[in-house]
Amino acid sequence: MPADVLLKPRKLPACDRCKSKRVLCHSQPPGIPCPRCVENEAECITSPVVRRKPVRKPKESSAGLEQDWSPSPDSAPSSSSQPTPSTSADVLPSVLAPSPYTSSSPTQTTMTSISGPLVVHLLECFTRVPQHRHPLLSLPALRQTLAQSNWRLDLLPPSTRALAFAVLATAALVSPHPSILGEGPVPTSLEELGAWPALTDWASFGRRRQGACRALTEEAFRAAREADITVNWSTESAVTCYLLDFLDSRYGPPNRFGRPFGISYASQSRALAAEWQGIRDQARWFGWLTEESLSSTYFGSQIIFSAEDHRLLYGAETVSPEEFASSLRNTSTFHDPNVAFSATLPYSIIVNDAARTLEETITGAHARRQPFNEVAALNFQAALSRLEHLATLIIQRIQFLQPTSTTTLFPEGDHEHAPPKRDVPVQYALRSISYLARTGYSVLTLAFHRELERRARELPAPTDEFAARSRERMDLLRRQVREVVIRAGHEVGKSMQQLPSLPHVTHFRGYRLHLWAQVLLDSAEGGSLSPETVSALESILQILKLTLYTYIDPAVPPAIAQIETALLPLHRIDLPPLPLDPFADYAYFDPLLTTTYNPTQDLNEWFTAAMVAFEGPPGGMEASSAM
Repeated sequence: MPADVLLKPRKLPACDRCKSKRVLCHSQPPGIPCPRCVENEAECITSPVVRRKPVRKPKESSAGLEQDWSPSPDSAPSSSSQPTPSTSADVLPSVLAPSPYTSSSPTQTTMTSISGPLVVHLLECFTRVPQHRHPLLSLPALRQTLAQSNWRLDLLPPSTRALAFAVLATAALVSPHPSILGEGPVPTSLEELGAWPALTDWASFGRRRQGACRALTEEAFRAAREADITVNWSTESAVTCYLLDFLDSRYGPPNRFGRPFGISYASQSRALAAEWQGIRDQARWFGWLTEESLSSTYFGSQIIFSAEDHRLLYGAETVSPEEFASSLRNTSTFHDPNVAFSATLPYSIIVNDAARTLEETITGAHARRQPFNEVAALNFQAALSRLEHLATLIIQRIQFLQPTSTTTLFPEGDHEHAPPKRDVPVQYALRSISYLARTGYSVLTLAFHRELERRARELPAPTDEFAARSRERMDLLRRQVREVVIRAGHEVGKSMQQLPSLPHVTHFRGYRLHLWAQVLLDSAEGGSLSPETVSALESILQILKLTLYTYIDPAVPPAIAQIETALLPLHRIDLPPLPLDPFADYAYFDPLLTTTYNPTQDLNEWFTAAMVAFEGPPGGMEASSAM
């Protein structure tokens, strides 16, 4: 046999995304995306690999990287080595670069120094993002340590230095400082941005801050490696791991097969809580754990905090949805904001339990490999209906307490010597509760809907009566859940009208607005959109454009173009959103969904009853009148 027959064909090179995530790439011929990119709805790009003679890299001096930075004109990428995706001109090559903690290539931006005044400015900006309220973070202590070191980061202990860089990199995403944005128009303050015209090119800010944010982020990961924060456990290391996990997610969807800093954050939080006397910061912990559960559900990754961790961090309280709903319906307490505040804990517990159930039975890695579990799907559908009802009751209370709500893009931060403003925190808290209520059930609804659609696409054509009946039940379930997800999309639009702050979208991974835009656009019947859908798309469009102020998400520019194309014939792009009725009964509840499926019940009997409940009796109006 000739020798060339024994040679295996050379494997095609891996795509950029699989290489950055360090996972096996099932490479396809040119022009065909790999399966992993198709599954994650990502642009599949394969950069040409140029073999060069290895060059010894001189060791960098960390002391020279610490006080201000400027983009290096000599480090601009060449067109041959940095392909630009064809989806949008706004997508920068550096956005699709490898994650900072896995990248071995030199940064495209050179950090020369970080001045003391700039460090002070970034610390003030950090108070405008939700991360500054994390229960493990003591921002005054970090500020005091920096002041004692004369604002020089090279004089800090290794773990504190890693935390400082992580904080500065997170704050740089919203900073209006000229050293961050570079050349171009610069607002005098974050408050000024709220008065800028609606046609402002917000994407220009995201492009201009790209180099500075990338440099700060890479320095944060470098400092974390030097301090071994995943090995040397402490409160400081735990919160640094949390911030680095967030920063890594800004470079694309988190790798569902590994979140090293996220897992270390959960492990260290668990170990710290085990040594506490009682529970600390319960009110803040359940909010952060809920955000983590919802973010993991959105991206299809594993929920890194277990049920035992939740009990350890915010208590072992059990909640009955029926009793909770009964307390929310009590109209005599509508004027008491404390009832709305106290509702966040039981609602978060129910959301976290539902997210874990969804992962274990329907959307998790193990559940996705198993045959479709109809019983689990029906039970989750019923739980989702109850969760929607609870969210509606909470939102009605907030609307009663706060009938008109004005969104501030960047609310005033917690200054060390600022006078107390008791009304501002209350209004901010009410908007945050309303945001949590809508986010809680809408995220789970979208994840459930997407998994059902994926299952339906993979189902083979039925070959017998049993398979045909199973397919009919699946189609019915999909139609019912599609109705729920459209209502949830309308609620997402309303939540965009009453945001606590813009960083609640840009600095939390819980909302992927471009997916909601696609759901609402797909809901058009006969090419026409309902008024509720148009209003929701208008609100989502406005916030999507504003998010480009912080960074350029590759999925956002195409979503903006799709929404504008759909709204342009209606001449509704610049119209204000529809007003909200505080007591509007805008949630439709199917009685069928409020009853948990009984495993002893015959699925075909359930299917027949469901068809009548969902579509009416056979024969339409005549059959109904005959009955």
